[in-house]
Amino acid sequence: MAHTLRNTLNRSYGSNEDDTIHLGDDLTMSFRRTVRVPDNIKASLLPPDLGAFPLYRVSQYDKLPETMKAKGGLFFPMYSRSA
Repeated sequence: MAHTLRNTLNRSYGSNEDDTIHLGDDLTMSFRRTVRVPDNIKASLLPPDLGAFPLYRVSQYDKLPETMKAKGGLFFPMYSRSA
């Protein structure tokens, strides 16, 4: 499955101008920024998310690690403290 998805992303996928991946007519994916909330019983009045992570094509960037270049596809930037 992962190999098939990787090949699909490398060859052709829907426009990522809206930071969304479209695979065929049945599957649409986006990666959402979320807020960490305390793990307690109190309700937190926070938004469900802070929008989508921007998606970038690996092929458009020269300064990425060779392993990423070889795999191709997409990536999105994230601070380590947000992971």
